[in-house]
Amino acid sequence: MEPNSADQPLSHWVALLADPNPSVRAEARRKLETANEAAIPALLTALTDANERIRSEAAWMLSEYNTGITAEVISTLVQSLKDPCFGVRHWIIIAISNNLTKDTAHYVPQIINMLRDRDDGVRRICTYMLQAMSAELLTAPAVVGDRAVKVPAFGSVAQHSETLVGSQLLLEELISTLALKMGHADSYERRSAVISLGRFGTRSLGQLFVFLDESDHEDRMTVVSAINSILEKSLPALLKLLNDPNEMVRRECLIGLKQTVRSPTLMLSHVRHLLRDSSADVRFHAVSLIGELGQDAHPALYELIELLSDDSNMVRHWAASVVAGLKPSAENRQEVEEMLHEKLQDPTLDEYVREQIAKAIEGLGGVAGAESSKPRP
Repeated sequence: MEPNSADQPLSHWVALLADPNPSVRAEARRKLETANEAAIPALLTALTDANERIRSEAAWMLSEYNTGITAEVISTLVQSLKDPCFGVRHWIIIAISNNLTKDTAHYVPQIINMLRDRDDGVRRICTYMLQAMSAELLTAPAVVGDRAVKVPAFGSVAQHSETLVGSQLLLEELISTLALKMGHADSYERRSAVISLGRFGTRSLGQLFVFLDESDHEDRMTVVSAINSILEKSLPALLKLLNDPNEMVRRECLIGLKQTVRSPTLMLSHVRHLLRDSSADVRFHAVSLIGELGQDAHPALYELIELLSDDSNMVRHWAASVVAGLKPSAENRQEVEEMLHEKLQDPTLDEYVREQIAKAIEGLGGVAGAESSKPRP
């Protein structure tokens, strides 16, 4: 190394990235790292160097930057996605993906296009980076200002339009490309594709359901996990619609929640009020859903006992079967037993409801004999 090397321009250190001596290369990297963002222009210039080693080293160093990678820099990096060296393409994908913002999200299609790269390693890192990418970036319209960004490399998109003017086509292309990768021989690529698809909500459910038939149990487990994540993402919308003015909408939400909610506390807090809904159909599904919580449903026991006198025979029967299987806490056991005995005096109750009430009383340690189970005259 030259005696006055400390005074050398950054281009000097870039050239030494290809030096056969490892210690010289290490010193060159250190000098460039010390320069921080000031080294970015020199590293960008190195991406066009004839020496493959220099291009690869420069791409690797650029992938380490979390600041200084502006929209202008990214526009230059994109050109290197066509580099013949797979190592350059690998590091450039990371450099671009790690520095995308809402203002540069229109470059996401170029990253997606790399899912078709001829090199397994490049496809793998591309899948991983897309998997880690925020939904905001993946669903951002692919436009710059008022000008649509042309993406000629996209096969199916190009058939629909010469330009990609919004997020829908982008999502469709990504989903279809990832779906193809689910059949890849490499298990990592298959499962990464499944996980990525799970982040696109109901748009990708169809593709995921098809993959449930795979012979590999780990593949199926990954698909189930992805489907569960989609169902969990739908929860806020379902909970909001529990208060929809239309009873059919409320009923369908309850049915959907049966497949989605795993927390008894969350379920009760959002569904309990529907036990008093004006629609008998909604009340029935609310009782059914709460009943599936088992003993965790006991906080709603008082409301369920009131439903033993519901106008709807369907609601009464279902509430009775749930009440018969619930055990109240020790402090309100006596009060619950008294309420049940009082319900037995209702002359409108049918035999099934009476049997279930008697079963509940016996479960509390009480006795509902032939006389007590008959209504008072």
